[in-house]
Amino acid sequence: MDNSSTIPGGRRDGESLAAWTSRVWTLGFVPACGGTERPVRDRNGRRLLYCVDLRTLETAYIDMDTDLPTEPSF
Repeated sequence: MDNSSTIPGGRRDGESLAAWTSRVWTLGFVPACGGTERPVRDRNGRRLLYCVDLRTLETAYIDMDTDLPTEPSF
């Protein structure tokens, strides 16, 4: 499951969690679940990606079209 080509900060096929963490440490928000999180659609049709900032451990849903944190409506 290679997210690296479609989602910035996504984990590459065969990449260990330690390697992924060291590669994306300074990127800010990256896909949660060790870089394997996939976008979902809320009831308004927005594509949202659940992300985490590895330095602050803050989590948020990021709107894939605006790149802004948002409140989902599931």
